[in-house]
Amino acid sequence: MIPSPGFAPAPDLVAVQGDAGVELARRLPDTPYSTISIGGLRWKVDRAFTSGPPNDPSAVVVQHARWPEEPDVIAWDPAAAWALLRRIPGWSYVSVAPEQAAFFAERIESELGVPTTRFDDLHYVLERAPVPHADPAVRRLGPEDIPLLEAAPRDVQGAGYRTFRELVSEGAAAGGVVDGRLVSLATVSAQTDRYADIGIDTLEAYRRRGLAAAGAYLMATEARARGLTPVWSTGDYNRPSQRVAEKLGFRPYGRRTFIVVEALRARGGHRPA
Repeated sequence: MIPSPGFAPAPDLVAVQGDAGVELARRLPDTPYSTISIGGLRWKVDRAFTSGPPNDPSAVVVQHARWPEEPDVIAWDPAAAWALLRRIPGWSYVSVAPEQAAFFAERIESELGVPTTRFDDLHYVLERAPVPHADPAVRRLGPEDIPLLEAAPRDVQGAGYRTFRELVSEGAAAGGVVDGRLVSLATVSAQTDRYADIGIDTLEAYRRRGLAAAGAYLMATEARARGLTPVWSTGDYNRPSQRVAEKLGFRPYGRRTFIVVEALRARGGHRPA
């Protein structure tokens, strides 16, 4: 289920993953902004790179297994984070704190010689019971539905866990099933001590039917039953996703900023010298 990032870092740059990644996750700030990064490290899916010792880092870059091109930067020292990024291969988008976006954009443009653009990644939280939404095609998925997930298109197979069994048992999943095919998936895609990220994916031909809202309602309800606050994130350009969050009762929390480097994406991601 879990793809490999497929990129080898600089020889002297050691990836923090596995048990070491679990320990690093305990030291990261537990906020709605870091839920996906902490969850991916906890479940030994993602890898991270640190500046300074892992028990007291000055910067952390988390590279996600499913989206190695979109690392999250958690930087107490932005210059240290940039020194890491220069040596990490495969990225073409970078998620940073908004107040640090100008610094990273300037470094990318001046040192790599490529232009950048930006968009905001909006974050939401749900602090009350979600507004009910239901659809007869949408139901909770369990271990017996693993073959359904295995046969589904990659876009609706989920992320955040090593196996489909972990996804449906340790995480949680709800699927929209039409004519025996999985066409929509909502998941608790990452968990921390405080938060649960709700992820949704629907095949294009089945959008605007309410499947995403029905699945997300089940997942938000499950997260709250576990004592966790549901969180949601989406690009500022993605109004359909924002509308689903608003329908369920999520409220805006804040934002991160994505720095987009199309020139790097065109060449398959950053390639350190």
